[in-house]
Amino acid sequence: MERNEIQLPHTTPSAEGAPRARRRSWLPDDLNLGGFVRRITRALDFFSGEDRPLEVRLEDLREWCREAADKHGKIAALVAIAKVADAYALLDDPWRDAFFAMLRDEFSVDESEVLAAGAAFAVAGDGQGGGPGVARSEALVRLSRALESPRLALFEQFNTIPSGMKFLVDLRADLRERLARDPSFGPLEYELQRKLASFFNLGFLRLERITWESPAALLENLIAYESVNRIHHWDDLKHRLISDRACYAFLHPAMPNEPVIFVEVALVNGLASNIQHLLDPEAPDLRPEQADTAIFYGISNAQKGLRGIQFGNLLIKKVVTRLHQEVPNVETFATLSPLPRFRRDFLEAALADGSVAGYFEKDEGARLRFLAQAPDVLSALRELLSEPEWYRNADAAAALRPGLLRAARQYLTDHPRAGRAACPVAHFHGSNGALLARLNWLGDTSAQGMAQSAGIMANYLYDLVRFEKHQSDYLRAGQVALGKEVKGL
Repeated sequence: MERNEIQLPHTTPSAEGAPRARRRSWLPDDLNLGGFVRRITRALDFFSGEDRPLEVRLEDLREWCREAADKHGKIAALVAIAKVADAYALLDDPWRDAFFAMLRDEFSVDESEVLAAGAAFAVAGDGQGGGPGVARSEALVRLSRALESPRLALFEQFNTIPSGMKFLVDLRADLRERLARDPSFGPLEYELQRKLASFFNLGFLRLERITWESPAALLENLIAYESVNRIHHWDDLKHRLISDRACYAFLHPAMPNEPVIFVEVALVNGLASNIQHLLDPEAPDLRPEQADTAIFYGISNAQKGLRGIQFGNLLIKKVVTRLHQEVPNVETFATLSPLPRFRRDFLEAALADGSVAGYFEKDEGARLRFLAQAPDVLSALRELLSEPEWYRNADAAAALRPGLLRAARQYLTDHPRAGRAACPVAHFHGSNGALLARLNWLGDTSAQGMAQSAGIMANYLYDLVRFEKHQSDYLRAGQVALGKEVKGL
């Protein structure tokens, strides 16, 4: 197993008679310790040796957490935090619930000290000219310290052990699942997010092009984390990394084989309109010097535990800059993007309330009624779209095309929440300064593409001259910039 991976067996801690698991310790083999200290460290390791018991007591976890927090910077703290990580990997969900509850309740701020420090700050003078109370700056320092929980010291300690950063990222992913069920975990999740945001400061991330010669562990993770266009096998991955294809990722030095976020790029001529054609391994390769357009066809946030920490906007801009340098003949930078919630959030509701009929002109509606032998446009739409593979019927697809594209335009430009488009993909690209250049009919005819977006895909264009204006307009009003072709639908 690679050193950067975490094995999380779903086993229940039990007492006597429990099976024994073979696992590695989180204590590093290459820890720079003297021989005597090394032996003492290994002797203290609750989970050292080839076989380790699955029994883990909450009392043990509590003791190790306290030791790690109290002895920050010492060898004993490193040993203790390694035990916590090793033990957590053995816990099943109910015991993980108890572990998070312990962090929430027993390693939180001292509320009495927070109240006292807040009261002192409220009455503090400026400390000059005989003002009342202590200096305001001193009171503010006291209040700031009171608001720092002991959990923060624990989170920092995980960064001192091998794979500890990845452990912390996965820990937040587990915590976010619990937060959805129990809002009382909010302060704990907030602290962990802030700590990870500091650990994953953009200054620490490096942009790297992933190639077929990259480490196998990194390539395996690309396959596992691809969330937009599934990578089916190794040949599929190879096709996406060579010749007229490329993949760029942000990597963190503490997680060298774990992409934080990555984008897949195809070099083509003109705007790509269909994802199946773009990914077809049998299609002839294009030499980079023959291309004029870079298509970003898949952007994946690889780490669930880093949700809410923004990387995508800088990734797009850095990749555009790098491609412009590496392939100077490429002058157009665009996406081929899905509309992942169009059918669920917009089209189904429009079919239910009848408003979808309004997106078809009179002659278009007549054509629909004729094809479906229906008394009205709404009945015709419901009838035609109820067929699982309606897009294979050329006449039906042609009749549905104009109205559904107008509906998709409405969905992508709708902004029910101030400053944010209804579509998450439109929001992402709009906040990065992209222009909605084109909607592509039957751009994704996979089962997922038809179920999510009725097969429609979008080209978002990154204009290197105007993207800052588009970004400013979107952030001010929440309106995605539109190209002439989209406006003319």
